[in-house]
Amino acid sequence: MDDTLLVIIPFFSGSYGLNSDYLLQKTGEFIKEKLNK
Repeated sequence: MDDTLLVIIPFFSGSYGLNSDYLLQKTGEFIKEKLNK
């Protein structure tokens, strides 16, 4: 059986949210970095 990991990301709307491709990409990179440690 494969291991499963659930990552919960606060997805705020407005100017403080993940409102651009850049921020979504950086969030994905951050999660990937944490998983590889």
